[in-house]
Amino acid sequence: MELRIFLDTNIIIYFLEKNTFFFEKVIPYFERAENGEIELFTSPISYMEVLIPVIKKQDIDLEGKYNYLFKTFLNVISIDLEIGRIGAGIRAKYNIKAPDALQIACAINSECKKFITADKELDKIKKIEIVILS
Repeated sequence: MELRIFLDTNIIIYFLEKNTFFFEKVIPYFERAENGEIELFTSPISYMEVLIPVIKKQDIDLEGKYNYLFKTFLNVISIDLEIGRIGAGIRAKYNIKAPDALQIACAINSECKKFITADKELDKIKKIEIVILS
């Protein structure tokens, strides 16, 4: 069985927009997924967050690339009441922002083994392995 890995919003942006500093650090996850070694997961929160600046700029080409990535390459976990409950527990325990708590709840509920992010604030989470790229 493939290793399940959850990608935070920033990792998806770094990959698709070829961030100068982070691209080389994130591309191995996408290559491994393409080779069937791992499965990549995210949530509708990431989709919303990546599209906000794209829609503001009216960048139709980039929006199309994000749509393709989310619809064909990433497993998008729906947010339901169970994830809301898990997220509430995480937010209460670790005092992190609600979107971050929901992202982590999605990762836990979908049995991901790792949560990949560049958000250093999330290193205090102990319910899932947090990998912070820097």
